[in-house]
Amino acid sequence: MMTRTLCALLTAMLLCGCQSIYRPQSGNEPFGYQDTRLSDTEYRISFESWRSGDRTRLRPLAEYRAAELGASLGYGWMQIVEADYVMREDAALGNDAAPITRGAGTSSGVVAEVTPGMGMRQMVYEVSLRVRYLHEQQDDAINLVTMLARPLP
Repeated sequence: MMTRTLCALLTAMLLCGCQSIYRPQSGNEPFGYQDTRLSDTEYRISFESWRSGDRTRLRPLAEYRAAELGASLGYGWMQIVEADYVMREDAALGNDAAPITRGAGTSSGVVAEVTPGMGMRQMVYEVSLRVRYLHEQQDDAINLVTMLARPLP
């Protein structure tokens, strides 16, 4: 019995130590969300990750962040006006070099290559949503409370 309790406690501690993908982007690290105000009612929400396994989770995470932001601004509904998926090659973490190339793509996996003077390069996956917030429901609007009631992907 004591062994089970100890195992459960250790497992919980390990899970608490895992870093969540859902967080604001910080510095030049391509990981997390970023909000940009476009107008009084429109924002661009982007979500980036350099982990190829996170690719399928990026859109739901961006939508969740959009709902979270809209609710904090006092809105009840949102419309996703535009959605883009971008894959780009960036300098690896820890390297202050600017992005090397940018473009759309569908490759999977993290690609790294050594370039003299540039350090490592990696693939960065980004979903970008242009969102319009509404106080009243419209046909294609998403209810923010319903979106926030879902668990994070």
